[in-house]
Amino acid sequence: MFYILNLSTNLPVRNEQDETVVFEDGDAAMAEAKRLVQETGDKHQPRVFKVDTEWRLREARRLIDGTYTPLPWDTCASYKLREESCAIGAYDYLLHSWFYQNRVEEARYHYPHVSKIPSNVSFTENASRGERDIQTSMKIGRYLERFYPGINRHDRGYLTSDFISRYGEIKLEFAITADEIEEIYTSGPNSCMSHVASDYPSKIHPVRVYGDSDLQLAYIAVKNEEGKRMRISSRALVYPADGVYGRIYGDVTRMEKLLHEANYRPDWPIGAKIKKIKRRGGKSYIMPYLDGDLGVISHDKNYWKIVDFEDAEYRCNTTNGLINCQYVCENCGDEVNSLIGVIENGNWCRNCCEEYTFYCCSCGDRFAHSQVSIYTVMPDDRPYCEYCYADHCGTCDATETYWRNRDLIHMHNGECWSYRYFSDHGTCCTVCGENVSREQYDECITKLDAGIDNLECEVASNNP
Repeated sequence: MFYILNLSTNLPVRNEQDETVVFEDGDAAMAEAKRLVQETGDKHQPRVFKVDTEWRLREARRLIDGTYTPLPWDTCASYKLREESCAIGAYDYLLHSWFYQNRVEEARYHYPHVSKIPSNVSFTENASRGERDIQTSMKIGRYLERFYPGINRHDRGYLTSDFISRYGEIKLEFAITADEIEEIYTSGPNSCMSHVASDYPSKIHPVRVYGDSDLQLAYIAVKNEEGKRMRISSRALVYPADGVYGRIYGDVTRMEKLLHEANYRPDWPIGAKIKKIKRRGGKSYIMPYLDGDLGVISHDKNYWKIVDFEDAEYRCNTTNGLINCQYVCENCGDEVNSLIGVIENGNWCRNCCEEYTFYCCSCGDRFAHSQVSIYTVMPDDRPYCEYCYADHCGTCDATETYWRNRDLIHMHNGECWSYRYFSDHGTCCTVCGENVSREQYDECITKLDAGIDNLECEVASNNP
């Protein structure tokens, strides 16, 4: 290697970056020296450039000892080379890799590594900077274009995207609308729900049920150097109200980190409501495959509620994007998968039954609220229909609450008291054997103690 010395100043010729101009061969240096003589009038001579190789050894060691993070395609730096191998050129021993075969000679001693600036690569641009321990930072796409001209545009774009997804600045984003969520699914990590809408029988994408619902879709987008979104590296459904996220697809490590920083924890979105979307012209609804052995029940005419598998009206474990409905509720008209019989009102869906009916714990029949009266019977607060109440129950006259007949106690005056009230306020007279209030009993005992001649208590004397 050669450089040109200005004999008038005794300084080497430098470029605009104040770096010594270096030539690979003497002929090129001689030609440039002659040109400078004609241009400046000063004498210039080519001189042999004595290369300081210590900086190369320093940079090679930094790649090996972990000071630098090697580029993901740098196969040589992934090995712990023996120290004696860290001589000039040792970094190039794996010449079979495209990373070495496609670079220009200028990049031979760049020792490229991940920059502290997101999406950038740092490298030693030349020997002069290497001696001064100065690294240059450059966008990865520009670096590949400049120093790997043999790589085609498509491959360069892929490598750029790969690098940015690993070392670029990442941000957790959320899709809320049906259009946004569908786009993220179809352009992100592969799964049974990542196909385009036309691949599903309904021609409606199943994940549209998540749009504008209780759920959102968290994702990480890989963007190019201009900030334009290139692809989706990971995604996960989240339930903001409960602060939980489901299965992560794609880059699990980075997504987990961002979700935890956003105060989300891993769990299934039990209780979240998602939209009802009916298939055109059929007794079925659009429904995606749900991770976690989950299903849904009807919440109302517009929404499903996500529940555990065993509690589900529909189990969402198919990948065709549909749940089939075989019956029609005779109350609301919804198409459902199962019905419950309501006395004198036909068959209703589960949602209508929960809202408008009750189950009699005595006869086992279900009645509409508008059809019969409901009696909540103590001590367990269980519902009885008016027919079962008339046959098996009665009223505690002291508390005006409803009790089963076997739990009522008949008093001497014709009233009925519950056993619970009687235990606190009543007793059985030891003289006449009648059930009386404690107050009456105390009055009788007082009179007996006062010396009344007859041995019958007042209660007994008042009995017919």
